[in-house]
Amino acid sequence: MTLGLGVPALGAQGCSSEDEVVPAKGLMLAIRTDMSIPEGVDSMRIEVLTNGVPKLENEYFLGPSPEKTSLPGTLALLPPSDSKLPVLIRVVARTVSGKAVIMREVTTTVPDDRLVMLPIGIQWLCWDSVTEDAADKNDPKFQNKSCSEQETCIAGGCADKAIDSATLAPYDPTQIFGGAKAAGSKGQCFDTVSCFDGSQTETPDTSCTLAAPGPGQDADYNVALVLPPGDNAGICGASSCLVPLERDDTDGWRIEGDRLKLPPAVCQKLGTTVLAVATSSKCTTKTSALPTCGPWSSVTSNSGTFDSGGPELDASIDGDVSIDAPPGDGGPDASLDSATDAADATFEPPPSDPNLGAKCQNKTMCGQLECIDVSSTALGGEGPPGGMCTLPCGGFPPNYCSLIDPGAICHPFGPGAEYCLKGCAPGPVSLDGGFDPNKCHGRPDMGCTVLFSAGGPAPACLPTCAGTQHCDTGTSSNPQCNLATGLCTKVASQGAPYGTSCTFGPPDAGGLDASADGSLPPSCAGMCTPVPDPSQGGLPGTFVCSGGCVVNPDASCGWSGTGPAQAACMKGFVPNAADLGDLGTCVQLCDCQVFCDDPNMVCTPNPDFDLAQKWGMDGYCTFGVSADGGPVPGLGC
Repeated sequence: MTLGLGVPALGAQGCSSEDEVVPAKGLMLAIRTDMSIPEGVDSMRIEVLTNGVPKLENEYFLGPSPEKTSLPGTLALLPPSDSKLPVLIRVVARTVSGKAVIMREVTTTVPDDRLVMLPIGIQWLCWDSVTEDAADKNDPKFQNKSCSEQETCIAGGCADKAIDSATLAPYDPTQIFGGAKAAGSKGQCFDTVSCFDGSQTETPDTSCTLAAPGPGQDADYNVALVLPPGDNAGICGASSCLVPLERDDTDGWRIEGDRLKLPPAVCQKLGTTVLAVATSSKCTTKTSALPTCGPWSSVTSNSGTFDSGGPELDASIDGDVSIDAPPGDGGPDASLDSATDAADATFEPPPSDPNLGAKCQNKTMCGQLECIDVSSTALGGEGPPGGMCTLPCGGFPPNYCSLIDPGAICHPFGPGAEYCLKGCAPGPVSLDGGFDPNKCHGRPDMGCTVLFSAGGPAPACLPTCAGTQHCDTGTSSNPQCNLATGLCTKVASQGAPYGTSCTFGPPDAGGLDASADGSLPPSCAGMCTPVPDPSQGGLPGTFVCSGGCVVNPDASCGWSGTGPAQAACMKGFVPNAADLGDLGTCVQLCDCQVFCDDPNMVCTPNPDFDLAQKWGMDGYCTFGVSADGGPVPGLGC
């Protein structure tokens, strides 16, 4: 993306391919993280201010899909008319629940004679470094929790947030994307779990140092923090979760003579949120130029290893470590039982039960599992449509849910709300009619989609309502469908309908930033969803109000079944009945161009005649540019 500081209207463009236009002058932010996504952080907010006046206030959902932002990533700031004007840059990371947990601030200037690079790390060591006043959800206020107003959190400590841009290195994408000139498969990444498989742990001395590697061995030496099992903010394998530390004089560890100096925060956290310090000489040294491997990474040459073991913990390590922070917002509320090998902490295996993910109204319908009914508030204050047989999984090993049903994963719905979801196989079904009973129990309110668990990406059945009918209990206190979360709640979603033009904003039910012209658009009843531009490799071309749904020939997006449907559930903004049962997106239907609210969308004919007849609409609204850059044919009025 490119941001001009001299004007209030923002112009954005992707910076993810080698032929992308890169400005000749300015400041290139290079943002990275040492945590997993979304288990550690799920979104980030970037603010840029000059003289206290906001020039950018945007929220970015993180992840590998086209509508999300992968890390590492870049944001270019163009110089203002006065290059000596100080600029405040603020990056705030949020958990999947939307809680702000990490903040990094920099005060600097934007050069007008060269393009320089400013690395910004979203670091686990800075967890719980920010408080947020969200009284006005469209204008949240952030306060540094652990440092003074002139400082920012770096590697768990406090450092001056002012940086002289004259000291910054020239922009070099190879120092961001693992040696490549852009994101993609040409760069290298750091395979954290594989690198520390079978490694040893060491105990820092009172100065928080370790013995340095021998002469000539420091180019293949690495250090990682071992977190208690279940703290999925780290990068997790089969038996442990890790946070790799970078070799960096400011952001990580450094060598001083014959000692390896760790950030002081590491030793402050030992015995609480850090179980041990592991070292390895198996891999190239982790630096800011070598991003972590994982499904969240913009460097895709290696998807990462997540089934290996972890470091071999020393017998002297006290495994009875209590973590006070709730799961999903800092760590598991659990005590480790083993005094000799915390990675093998004892737990009672769950029962094997095929009812996982089945509909339920009470426990008797779930065999040996629990029932979370539609009126429950267990899933972050909301309930699953149709009810769901499951078990809580917070604080247990990554394979806990798969012991109930092969392929099942542990999914966070909010702080302290981690539950097992049934596994599935997304894609075309073999049946000609109706839902496949072997895919999410054939439920029209549970969509098969790839989610990201401690064991890596895996397809699972996500409870998803797309209308009040999915939350119906037949009582006067009938729950309503929250179109933003896909769960059932007490208050009906209010806001603009599907297809309304919107501007991507904070990760809540309808929180939107101002439009490009400065006006505030109406909040979406569901979510402000990016629409892919085929000519730009699937990057967002525009944003419209939408919501999650389960691909279904009955449209499902609030349609009663009588009269023309206003929206239908599609996968990838394309009608395809073969994807029955997969998680999709509610897409606005149309008979001609005037139906499509967003000027970037065009009413194109539905290629499936039977579906068009069933829905009572001849077409659907899609992005108006084809993959070759030409216009998409539309339906006239």
